Amino acid sequence: MLFDITLENTHGWKDTENYVWHLCQTISPILIMYGMYLRAYSFALIVPLFCYVLQFFFVIDSSKTVDKGSTWLYVTGTSLGIMIVFSVVRWSLARVGKMKKLEIELMEEIIKADNHIFSDREDNNKEKEEEK
Repeated sequence: MLFDITLENTHGWKDTENYVWHLCQTISPILIMYGMYLRAYSFALIVPLFCYVLQFFFVIDSSKTVDKGSTWLYVTGTSLGIMIVFSVVRWSLARVGKMKKLEIELMEEIIKADNHIFSDREDNNKEKEEEK
């Protein structure tokens, strides 16, 4: 629409913009799954996320069109906001995981120390019994 490009065959869609929009909407989940399979950087998911946020804005207010500059600004800000929230949640979960791991390690050390103390006590009791 911005570059005045039209396709002759839109495969039954009303116009080129709708065809390209729905084609990209269909390809986005495939790109997300493929990116997750390849363990891509989280930043690489910004493009499909951007497409879905843009679609969400069009669903909320269908009178908005692609050529309005403010729409792109809102979508970019929302997409970056979502990525920041995901990053904070991921960081928080990793931190909680590290704390749980540390807790388990400390518990293991306590159990080892208890076992050592218990075995020393048993050895001392056996020595006292032998002396009698």
